Amino acid sequence: MYAEQVIRVYPEIFSETLGTIDMFQRQFAGKDISLTGFVYRDKSMDHESHFALGRFLVMCCPADAAPFGVMIHIPEADSFPTDSWVQIDGSIGSAQVNGKDTIEIRATKVTRVAEPSTPYIYTNADSVMAYEKIKSP
Repeated sequence: MYAEQVIRVYPEIFSETLGTIDMFQRQFAGKDISLTGFVYRDKSMDHESHFALGRFLVMCCPADAAPFGVMIHIPEADSFPTDSWVQIDGSIGSAQVNGKDTIEIRATKVTRVAEPSTPYIYTNADSVMAYEKIKSP
């Protein structure tokens, strides 16, 4: 994944990809990234410059789905409606959230997209095999 010119965050390994990037923030800092999800906000965010890009992570069944995502930094972030679906292209950075370093995507391009057939993502027991399958022709 690190060798890729642009890290594409695929739905099949969404949480595993973001988890890896979060775990190795320094190694991925400045790398280009592309991912798709819905715009999520809460009261603690600076709505003018930030929103979270999310998907619903399912551990067992849709009833236990919980939002999972990453902070997006972009000027005029408030121009993107909550719950709208977008593709983010940008670079990997970091920010302090509640005193902890966390990844933040510095968006260079935001494109509105149609909601996928399912907003859900699932954990993958073998994300390496899934990645190899996605990347093989």
